[in-house]
Amino acid sequence: MTPYRTPRFTGLGNLASALFLVTVLLVNPACAAPKRAKPAKPDFDALTRDGWEHFYSLEYEQAIQDFEKVLNARPDDPVAVNHVLDAVLFRELYRYNALDTRLYSKQGFLTSKQVPLTESAKRRIKELSDRAMSLSEKRLKSNPNDAQALYARGTTEGIRATYLVLVEKSYFAGLRNALAARRDHERVLKLR
Repeated sequence: MTPYRTPRFTGLGNLASALFLVTVLLVNPACAAPKRAKPAKPDFDALTRDGWEHFYSLEYEQAIQDFEKVLNARPDDPVAVNHVLDAVLFRELYRYNALDTRLYSKQGFLTSKQVPLTESAKRRIKELSDRAMSLSEKRLKSNPNDAQALYARGTTEGIRATYLVLVEKSYFAGLRNALAARRDHERVLKLR
């Protein structure tokens, strides 16, 4: 077996071949090195859709996990915070059977007891609510006509209204939040 020898370019034909090869490699660097696969970015829209599928299937833990993945990637997005907030609140309401529509069909709703959420659940709902509101307000300070921020703030106010009425039995505060949500969403419609 003969040892490998580096070919020598002799004559004009070999020189032209060598120049052609160098030119191709310099002009098209993709030929010189194999392509590296780009790391796959998670599809956050698909993850959000999956979260809503879990939410509407009453699989709140899975919904929260999906929504939190999106929130971790988009920590300054009030919409992402609202998704987590919504799932956390409805998980707690479901746990205490407060989503049974029969509870709200008669006037007994007004005299029924508060939904007994744990202090940690109440704290989490308040933190998420405050965070979503703060992020929306920050965006609205720089652009008062930011339709997405107005919509997000209105959604936060609506979720707060639900919490205040169903959990705290604070009807007037809930009404104020519901009216604020309506005002924000009406402004969104006017901006469109």
